Parts: sequence; C-alpha cells; structure tokens
Amino acid sequence: MILLAQFDSLTLFVLVALGLTIAILMMRAHRYLARQKDERALAVPPRPKPERATRLMDGPAELARWEVEMHQTARDLSAELNSRISVLRAMVAEADRAAARLEEALRIASEGRPEPTGAEDNAAAGESPSPRAEASAEAVYTLADYGFPTSDIAARLGRPLAEIERILRARNK
Repeated sequence: MILLAQFDSLTLFVLVALGLTIAILMMRAHRYLARQKDERALAVPPRPKPERATRLMDGPAELARWEVEMHQTARDLSAELNSRISVLRAMVAEADRAAARLEEALRIASEGRPEPTGAEDNAAAGESPSPRAEASAEAVYTLADYGFPTSDIAARLGRPLAEIERILRARNK
C-alpha cells in the first residue's frame, strides 16, 4: 500500500496511458490473429509436399534414351490403333448400310411377289412389268450384286430358280 500512497497526477497519467496502449495493442493483436485463423494458424507446421515423379536425369544416359524410345513407341502404337479403329468404324458403318439395303430388298421382294403368269404375259406382250415385278427384280439384282448364287436367291425370295435365272439374263442383255 505504500506504493499507492504517493500518487501524484503525473504518475496517474502515465499509468492510464500505459493501460490504454496495452488495450489498443491487445485489440489489434486479437483482430490480426482472428484473420490468420481462417487462413493458417501460426503454430501449424507446413504440410509435406508430395514427391514428384522425377526422371532419372542423374542416371545413365542409356536409361534416359530407353525411356524416350519407350514414349515414342507408345505414341506410335496409339496412333496406329486410332487409325485402325477409325477404319474399322467406317467398315462397320458401310456393312450396316449394305445390310439395311439388303433387308429392304428382301422385304420388298417378300411383299410384292408378282404372279408368274402375269409377269410373263406382260413381258411377252412387250408391256412394261408391274411395279411389283420391278421391285422383285430389284431384290434379285441386289442379292446377285452381293454375290449370292442363284439357288440362294431363289430360296430367299421363294421363287423358282428358272425365274431368277431369267431375270438375271434379262439384266445382262
């Protein structure tokens, strides 16, 4: 108590100024640490960085050459596979289109079978064949173009072999 007994106004002023300075510094430190808390705490050690996959540049030159050759081989093989895949896709698309044409020709042939006597009578009289006969002949031509023998064409279309041969002979003339 003896210390506080000798107060004068100057001592009181210094103590108040010192208290205000401490309070202001404490508030600023609190604000600063609150902002740093979101980003990174002061006491957190840095994370270990993952090791990068490094080439063996300090290794033998032969190993580096081998690695470069392997990468080049991989690129070449990838390009070759890509080109073969694109050719295969084009061939599959063409086969799909051909199969669709063939199925359409078979459908037309099965729907529109001309009467054998009527078509022969029209051909003998010099008249143009009926649309059914033309569709049937078109189916025969399509199957022949795909390389089917006349016996298979006759079996597929359900028509006599002689008629198929006659249609194909008429086409060749």
